[in-house]
Amino acid sequence: MSEASEAKWSQPAGKKLSHEGGRFQKETGPFLRLRDQLQLNKNIMKYRLQNIIVDPEKATRSWREAQDSNGRNLIGRLTRSQWHSQELHRYASGRYFLEHLACVSGEDDTIEEVTHEEAALWLLNCEFELPEELQHLKDALSP
Repeated sequence: MSEASEAKWSQPAGKKLSHEGGRFQKETGPFLRLRDQLQLNKNIMKYRLQNIIVDPEKATRSWREAQDSNGRNLIGRLTRSQWHSQELHRYASGRYFLEHLACVSGEDDTIEEVTHEEAALWLLNCEFELPEELQHLKDALSP
């Protein structure tokens, strides 16, 4: 490829964006790959719930909703949606929070506190083993 046909990118002084092998490479500057943007957004997601701040990153254990295939897409077992999913988080305090994640533009992710019974039922429906503090609920919730 000749120099004349190469893409030229102009950035403010000290910032460069190069185009190598069909991919854009960030050398410096405000450009982030999509994966980096998603990770950055995940790290800063916190929720205010009544008078507390809930940070999923500080959970001692987290479970992602089980997914099943409908032949074309992975569908959440509990949400029955390819666009919405859930994650259950357990904190050192023994409290459980259910995070509702939306992959639809304009919809916000939300979180709610759930009881131990609700957490145990959620885990059983997704075919996870119950943590030790929820084992006593297994017989009452199993069919």
